[in-house]
Amino acid sequence: MKKKKVKQKNHFLLQANDKAIINYLMSSEKYKVIFSFSVVLALYGGFVIPIAIPNFWDAIPIIYSYFAFLIFFFAIIFINHWMICSTLQRDFSFYIMRLENKTEYVRFLIRISVWMYLIQFFIILLFVLMALCLTKFGNFESYPFSFGIGSYEISNFVYLLFYLCKFLLFGAMIIVLMTLCFINFRKIVLLISETVFLIIFVAQITPMFYSRISVNLWSIFVGSFYSSFSLDIASALLLLLILEIVIFVLYRFTIRNQKVEISWNIF
Repeated sequence: MKKKKVKQKNHFLLQANDKAIINYLMSSEKYKVIFSFSVVLALYGGFVIPIAIPNFWDAIPIIYSYFAFLIFFFAIIFINHWMICSTLQRDFSFYIMRLENKTEYVRFLIRISVWMYLIQFFIILLFVLMALCLTKFGNFESYPFSFGIGSYEISNFVYLLFYLCKFLLFGAMIIVLMTLCFINFRKIVLLISETVFLIIFVAQITPMFYSRISVNLWSIFVGSFYSSFSLDIASALLLLLILEIVIFVLYRFTIRNQKVEISWNIF
């Protein structure tokens, strides 16, 4: 008789109990405050920031690369991440203790953190789009994308999709790195790491123009431009590869770190 192939599950997709845990996190009073600030930020972004930008597609990258919006966006994301890690540590010790091994524990924290980031990202985007529909509705013209000193050989709509995909993907990778920092080190290290990230944002907030490949992580978010669209893509792919290597090394270090145990007295 032929042996049936056992289908391996993807450990980073939502598992059976994850939805209930996410619902628990989102029903807390702390998250309701975070949600309220997210809505205020999104409405500010949609109504105020692009007031002089008539085109719907052009307005969204302007909003997401605006200094105040970026700082408060990541502040909200990091506070939410801190709340998630603290709540899982405090309220779900019984669940974590039932996980098969340390690997499952690490994957569980990464999975919940990233999914909560995705939810928060799309909540803010939804309210930004709602605000823009009230102010830019009817102006969905698509034309070649250009910026102050150059242009790309794509439309403004295609650039919008490219920018949002970069923003979403690299934001998620930052959350993975911060989660691994939380697992390996104390809470204070996570707090310092996220604070330093925001401080560097303040220094890097002015969009740059690059004529060669750059691996400046912060330039992904502040709307920096390149001499060509292909160079922009190449820079993003190279930075993606570097972050994947860093995450892989830190992930393997976490699995082998003897100080990280499910029964470790952090619960």
